[in-house]
Amino acid sequence: MEVKTRVHSGLHPNVQVSRDYFDTPERAERVCTNVDIGLAWYDGGLSPNFDTAALSSGKVAAYLKHGLPLIVRRGGSFVEVLEQSGCAIAIQTPLDLPFALDYIERNYIGMSGRALEKFDTCYKFENYEEPLAAFLGKAVNQDRAGEPKTGRVLAL
Repeated sequence: MEVKTRVHSGLHPNVQVSRDYFDTPERAERVCTNVDIGLAWYDGGLSPNFDTAALSSGKVAAYLKHGLPLIVRRGGSFVEVLEQSGCAIAIQTPLDLPFALDYIERNYIGMSGRALEKFDTCYKFENYEEPLAAFLGKAVNQDRAGEPKTGRVLAL
């Protein structure tokens, strides 16, 4: 029996599948407060941009912010980043879900802590504030020929 059919038939009452679109970060975060594991199931191979941009997903960021270990679909470079950080397990098909859930259950505390660490290193603006200000300051103080300009101030 297909995994989706088993979930919808009630064989797994502790599994909830939502097709809702999270139109705001707050909506994604509300879901995260009621779950133990995040699922990021993106179709790989759609485009190089899509395959490398999944860390920009608000859903992934919300899961990490709440310390949720992730199950991700194998494909795209972001998977390796999450899996190598130890906060996610990548699987090929939904049939691999029991293995992934068992793995996370046995390693939950460590994976949860690494999810929080990944959020801190990737998503906290404070990590980027000084380099961004330095970059913008240089950009404002140089003209197209690369000559320094004076008298300009950049406010952040």
